Order: sequence, then structure tokens, then C-alpha cells
Amino acid sequence: MASELRVDTLKDSSGNNSVGMAYVAEGSAKAWVNYVGSSGSSNQSFNIASTTDVATGKTQPNYTNNFNADNYTVTCGGNRNGTTAGDSQAMAYFNALTGSVTFTTTTLGGTFSDFSSASGSAIGDLA
Repeated sequence: MASELRVDTLKDSSGNNSVGMAYVAEGSAKAWVNYVGSSGSSNQSFNIASTTDVATGKTQPNYTNNFNADNYTVTCGGNRNGTTAGDSQAMAYFNALTGSVTFTTTTLGGTFSDFSSASGSAIGDLA
């Protein structure tokens, strides 16, 4: 038998720190992944069924549970070994026509580059 717990606020065991359920439900990442840039293989993830290595510097996450609309927020970042700080950038591109996301990693000059590790997250309402 399934059960349901309905609360407005969560508090820690001391009762001093609390958070409203709207922040938990609407402000939490609904999907995230840490992946190897050269292969696109996932190190760890949540709500990611798989990742696809699209091309050098381009990886696409495939969600286990989709979002309910094509207006959710995505972010990404990464680490490119052997470079100085500020020599690279990571961006998330959302395609409103297909509803897909592609994480891209490049040098500052704009050349696509596979990072040693990269990660991305998505925040929004699940379907």
C-alpha cells in the first residue's frame, strides 16, 4: 500500500532550521550528471538514463524522466586538465524544437574540446 506525507515545511532535528516545500520541489535539481568528456560516459548521475557523445566537446544527456515543458533551466561546467584557469568554457545549449540539451566544452578561442570531466544539471518541473 502506498502512503503519502503532506507537509508545508521541513525542519531539522533541533527545530531551528526550516525550508518550505515549494523550495524543495521547485528549486532542486531534477537531473544532474558528471561525465568524462572524451567518451561522454557518466561517472555519476541522477535522472539521467544515458549520455551520448555527439562529437568532440559535445555531450547530450538523455533523461530518465522528461520535463513537462521545454522551458527548464540547464547549466554546466567542467575541468580541462593541463590548462590554466580561464582557458576554457562550458555551456549548455537547449534546443526548443527538439527539447534536447547539449553540453558543450570549448577553449576560449571557441575550439570544441573534450574536458577530462564535466557536469551539468537541470532545474524545472518534471512531467
